[in-house]
Parts: sequence; structure tokens; C-alpha cells
Amino acid sequence: MDTRSASLLRRRRLATSTKQSGGLSLQILLIPLILLLSHSYLNQII
Repeated sequence: MDTRSASLLRRRRLATSTKQSGGLSLQILLIPLILLLSHSYLNQII
């Protein structure tokens, strides 16, 4: 019980911190990465 609750709290804390500070920046970084990956993948198929 104690370890489970601690892990849950830690996870919640991480989620809130990422949402507040790095959520938007992470999305901005991830979108071009995903686009590049999908583009290269499509080129490989063709």
C-alpha cells in the first residue's frame, strides 16, 4: 500500500510538473519529430 501510494503520488507530481512547464515545449518538439519520422517511413514504402 505504501509503495503503491508513493508511486502514484510521484507519477501525479511528474504529470502536473510536465503539464505546467514542459508540456507545450514537449509537444512543439514532438510534432516535427513525428512528421519527419512519418515522412521517412512513407519514402521507404514508396
